[in-house]
Amino acid sequence: MKLPENSKILFNSNTVDLAINKMAIQMNVELADKKPLFLVVMNGGLVFAADLISCVSIPLELDHIHATRYVKNVGQEKVIFHSRPQISVKDRHVVLVDDVFDVGITLEAVVEEFRRDAESIRIAVLVEKKVRSRPVNIRPDYVGLSAPNVYLFGRGMDYNGWHRNLRSIYQAESEA
Repeated sequence: MKLPENSKILFNSNTVDLAINKMAIQMNVELADKKPLFLVVMNGGLVFAADLISCVSIPLELDHIHATRYVKNVGQEKVIFHSRPQISVKDRHVVLVDDVFDVGITLEAVVEEFRRDAESIRIAVLVEKKVRSRPVNIRPDYVGLSAPNVYLFGRGMDYNGWHRNLRSIYQAESEA
């Protein structure tokens, strides 16, 4: 598979697998008696969620939400909800599963969407970017890896719609 020019591996697949396993171990302890509902934030959270839940050993339910502020790879101010979960979040311990936490606008909108009904909401992200400032009041509860504020792809994150299926995480030369 031809990668974008000037891209390089930031985290190899073994490093990513270890980070995901470590998160799952923490969740197994913290959520053991909660019967959580894992909500995958589509599309970026899909690959990470599949890897994560295969390492989680507690009972859980799985659903998805498709929320984004990106249209043709350009960030917008407003978050668009393309689909909502089929399973009710009422009185549930919800774990939002997403690929990357950068400025946090999308995840904050999703948290606000369910805050009133859910018993609790936790956020799990594969990568947290080191950004200068975030205009949101939320932080992830579970973070696999920390990365510089650069454009990332692989392991669910895309490059112009492609390369989500790569097992390693790559850094593109362009700024995030």
